[in-house]
Amino acid sequence: MGIDISERLLIHTAICSLNRIGVAMSTFPYNAAALLPPVHLLAYSTLLGTELYQTFVMTKVSYQALPRSAFTTLQKRVFPIYFQSQSILLLVVAATFPPRGPLSLLAKKSDWIAFAIAGVTAGFNLVVFGPRTKDLMVERVHQGEYPQILANSLIPR
Repeated sequence: MGIDISERLLIHTAICSLNRIGVAMSTFPYNAAALLPPVHLLAYSTLLGTELYQTFVMTKVSYQALPRSAFTTLQKRVFPIYFQSQSILLLVVAATFPPRGPLSLLAKKSDWIAFAIAGVTAGFNLVVFGPRTKDLMVERVHQGEYPQILANSLIPR
């Protein structure tokens, strides 16, 4: 009982595929370096786009279109996600800085100072200003509701 031609072809294809994978894996560090610029561009574009959209489009449109309580609820849910994604994308942009990642970033003072400022402000947004803003928005909604509750309780029935 021998191996027919289709089985031989299948075995040959599998062996060739494994050889190609072995070659690709042996050149992996070089391939990873080639991925840095496109990943950097994608992460930077996403970071810039989300910041511009959140700042100039979403906040303005939702503030004008929604009642205050709905706007507060929306912002309360959006801000943490926005600040987390801002921080993660900034780290990805710094890690993929062309041509050699963070080592290239540290080569010029003007590059790492800009990233340091962006990182500090993103960290403050995530840890300090995000939670404070959320608490103040909730407090402000409750302040607006209290006079309404008080006025309703004073109306004779």
